[in-house]
Amino acid sequence: NIGQSPNSIPQEQINLRSATNNYGEQPQIFHQLQDQYAEARVVSDIASRVLRKKKSVAIIYRTNAQSSILEQELLRRGIKYFLARGRSFFERFEVRLALDALKLIYNPADNDAFKNVISTPPRNIGQKSIEKLERAATDGESSMFESLSKSHILLLFPPKRRQALEQFFQLFDDLTRAFRATNEIGSCADTTQDKNGQESSTNFHSPPPGSVSRLLMEVLDKTGILEYVQYELDNGEDRMRNLRELVNLAAPFGSDLEAFLDNCALFQEMDGMIQDEEDKSTTATDKVHLLTAHSAKGLEYDVVFLAGCEENLFPHYFSIQDQKKLQSKAAIDEERRLFYVAMTRAKQNLFFTHVKLRTVWGSTSIVQPSRFLRDLPSFLSPAPSFLHR
Repeated sequence: NIGQSPNSIPQEQINLRSATNNYGEQPQIFHQLQDQYAEARVVSDIASRVLRKKKSVAIIYRTNAQSSILEQELLRRGIKYFLARGRSFFERFEVRLALDALKLIYNPADNDAFKNVISTPPRNIGQKSIEKLERAATDGESSMFESLSKSHILLLFPPKRRQALEQFFQLFDDLTRAFRATNEIGSCADTTQDKNGQESSTNFHSPPPGSVSRLLMEVLDKTGILEYVQYELDNGEDRMRNLRELVNLAAPFGSDLEAFLDNCALFQEMDGMIQDEEDKSTTATDKVHLLTAHSAKGLEYDVVFLAGCEENLFPHYFSIQDQKKLQSKAAIDEERRLFYVAMTRAKQNLFFTHVKLRTVWGSTSIVQPSRFLRDLPSFLSPAPSFLHR
C-alpha cells in the first residue's frame, strides 16, 4: 500500500519497485535533460497543462535551494505557484543580504543596501552609529558610503567605531576596484577547454576572474557573510545552499553585474505580482506547489514531479560521505526512505527528472543519475539503459 507511512515499515521492506504499482498511469523518467534550466522548462510546461485539467500538481525536490530556477521558470510563464512551508528564493534573508552587497558594489550611493550590509554580519557598528552617519551624509550631500572616505566625518566617532567604519569602507572599495579592473583587462573571457577545444564541464572549476559569480563568491567570503550564515544562523546548511544557488544563477551573466541585478529585481517584482497570498491551500488546482521531500509528508497531489534525482543531491552528498566514512548505510537508508515518501505523494501521475550537467558554486559538472532510480521497475522507459544493468 503506497499510502502506508514509511516510518511504520521495516527499512529492508521499503521497496521502490512496489511503490509504483498502484498509480493511475505509468510513471515516467525523463532522462538526458541537459541541465537544471532544461529540467525547469520541461517540468513547468507539463505542469501548466496539468493545471488546465484542474488537477493538483507538486514539484518535490531534496533541498530548498532547488526551488530558485523552478520559481523563475514558472514566473516567466505566468504560472502561479505556492511554496509550502517556505519563502520564495529571492525573499530569503541570506539571498537578500548577498544581493545588497552586490548592489553596493554596483552603486555605492545605494544607502538602503549600505545600511543592510554594514549591520550584518555584526561589525561593532551599532544602530546609533549608522543613524549618526546617515545624518552626516545628508548634511554633506553625499552617500553614506562616500562619507566614510571623509576624515572629518570619521572623526565624529570614537576610535573603535571609526576603525570599524574605515575597515568596512576599505573592504568594499577594494572589492569594487578589483572587479572593475579585472573587467577592463578582459579576464572574464577565459574558459576551460578540453583537448578538442570544446568547453569542458567534466570537473568543477572556479568561476573565471571578473565574472559576477566570482565576485559574489569573494564578497560572501571577505565580508564574512558566508561564515555568519553557516555558523551563526539557524538552518545554516540550508542557507549555504541558497547562497550557492545564487552564485549559480549569476553564472550565465558573465561580467554583467547590472544585468544580473536587474534580472533578480525583475523576478522579485514578478513574484510579488503572481503570488496569491490569500489562498494557501495545500491541494489547490490553480497553482503549482513547490516543496522539499521533508515538507511533503502527509500531503498528496494528483501529479508529482520528483526533480533532481541525481547522486549527491538525492541521495544527498552528506549521506554518501557518511556511508564512506562510517561504513554505515544508515544515512543512505534514510535518504531512500525520504525518496519513498516523495514518490508516494502522487495519486495519479509520477515523473522523475535528472540532468546531465548541473552548476554548483558557479561551475558546471557532469552528474550521475540517482542510485534510487535503479530500484525502479525497468518498464519505466525512457530510462537510460545503464540504470538496469
